[in-house]
Amino acid sequence: MIFNFNNHSYQPPIPLLFNFGVGGVVVIEPADPPPNTIAPLLFSYKQTQRVDSDFDIEYLQPAEQENPLFQTNWQEVKPTIVYLATDFLHIEQTNSATVKMQWSHKADDATDLTTIYREAEALVNGLVSLFKHSKVLAAKLQTSYQLPPKFETAFKFGYQDLKAQSIHYNARFNHVEQVTDTTTIVWGPVPYFHICHHQYIQPRRVVFNFWDKSLPSTTFNFDGQQNPKVCVTGGSYFVPTTSAPTIDKPIITTVYRRRVHTVIHSLKCYRDSDNTQVHITSFNMNTSRDQWGFSFAMQCASKGEANKLAHVNGEPVDVRIELNGHIIRGIAENISRTKAFGSNKYSVSGRSIAARLAEPFEIPTAYSNSSAMNATQIIDDVLTGTGWTYTFDLTDWLIPAGALNLQSASTIDVIATIAKAAGGIVIADTDFKDIQLLPRNKAPYWTLGQATEDHQINDSVILNISDDPANTPLYNAVFVRGEQQGVSTKIKRSGTQGDKLAADVVDPLITHIDAARQRGTSELAEAGKGANIKLTTTIMNGLPLINPGALIAVDESAEQYKLVCDSTSVSAQVNQRGLLTVRQSITGYRSYEQ
Repeated sequence: MIFNFNNHSYQPPIPLLFNFGVGGVVVIEPADPPPNTIAPLLFSYKQTQRVDSDFDIEYLQPAEQENPLFQTNWQEVKPTIVYLATDFLHIEQTNSATVKMQWSHKADDATDLTTIYREAEALVNGLVSLFKHSKVLAAKLQTSYQLPPKFETAFKFGYQDLKAQSIHYNARFNHVEQVTDTTTIVWGPVPYFHICHHQYIQPRRVVFNFWDKSLPSTTFNFDGQQNPKVCVTGGSYFVPTTSAPTIDKPIITTVYRRRVHTVIHSLKCYRDSDNTQVHITSFNMNTSRDQWGFSFAMQCASKGEANKLAHVNGEPVDVRIELNGHIIRGIAENISRTKAFGSNKYSVSGRSIAARLAEPFEIPTAYSNSSAMNATQIIDDVLTGTGWTYTFDLTDWLIPAGALNLQSASTIDVIATIAKAAGGIVIADTDFKDIQLLPRNKAPYWTLGQATEDHQINDSVILNISDDPANTPLYNAVFVRGEQQGVSTKIKRSGTQGDKLAADVVDPLITHIDAARQRGTSELAEAGKGANIKLTTTIMNGLPLINPGALIAVDESAEQYKLVCDSTSVSAQVNQRGLLTVRQSITGYRSYEQ
């Protein structure tokens, strides 16, 4: 680095220090100072270099590195030329790389680098001067300098390892401290979910006899870890192997058969906007396949607790219910009081947060698809800007322009109309802003035995169970057709003659054979002999809140069968002793046909 000064006839009185923050300190040793030594001006700056790096790496997967090769080429930084020319009076020091500065000083202060100053009432002209002062102040500084050339480095690596797997990587970047890394991720099909436990073996009578009282205390641990290990999946048991089969299937919730199940119930209610807790003594909710969301009712502990859920500026507030680890969000739409001799009860009722997509939170309007759109595109259109997402588990189909024509409908009405046309249902999530469009029957009765269930329940967690006959004619075919722009077709069960016709189905949105097939399958799915099964259980680990449309495998002592959940109701009650009871009642359809 080279410094050029305007006048070399004057020597600085004391060492001149330049600290640039990127190396050592440069010290210039001057001659002895003249009378009335001048205070020095010190300044420093930091210089950031941009680095351009090229990496060309070729290597095989490193399991054990052999024969490392390293070659490096670089170019040194050339000297940097800095020109300093200063004309200043005197103000406070500014330790900066600012290009221009201006200051003044007192009569006995001095200057630096091309300086005119007054000392002891005598005008002294000095060039390239340093000075000391009890309070170093700043000055006008004009600086021009040239950045050093870019530091270029090339790295080449080559090595071999035990596994012959080639990887080529090229990178180029401009950054002071940029770090580039390469990560290898192994991926593939998700392993099938297995739940394993040690088989319970009823112990025989065990007698311990101790004769020596001087022995230390002994702890006996009976954990069954030596018992055979079994795993459950899909309702069948098997002996576990070293590696599970890589079959990508959904997780099935399962409750194991036990003599005793210990469950700790919990029920909490919060105002969702600010997390204010509301004390309640009961909570009830119900939902079904014919409802897109649930309805609920709860009883508050006092009037003050009920007032926490009062409307704000006429707008109902959202509530959050935490029941045995499950979160249920709803809208507190109504607050009521029931007065009787010796008691006042304050109740709050409402619906799922999905009700904000329906009346009265939305004003129904006319809706029509002005152009040909898929069913999912129409749902995307009506949900735009609402913050809601959806899952479409039906087969998508094309709806011609004007086929969907609703005179007065909210957002949820449009979605429910599309789902119904394809034999589906709409289920809103209890926690998140998500809507599911599912088949009304996950599997028709003729494929029910081979279908994969969503939940497994055995009689060790069933408190009571009842069934009522639900018999209909054993239809095996149905005519399904649209209207002006629709299709008309006969849907029959495979392997039958299709001679037992159900009532015709007409829907303006049946505009494609895919929609007709799904609707016809739904109409025939529950034909023949069957029963409505109602069972009561609870909510616990392995037994969550069951949504309508879910397929449940029931394991009773005498038989095993599957049913499609039609409706679910939940009741949580706190008695006078403060004990909480949680019950979940499930109603489902069981088919006796094969």
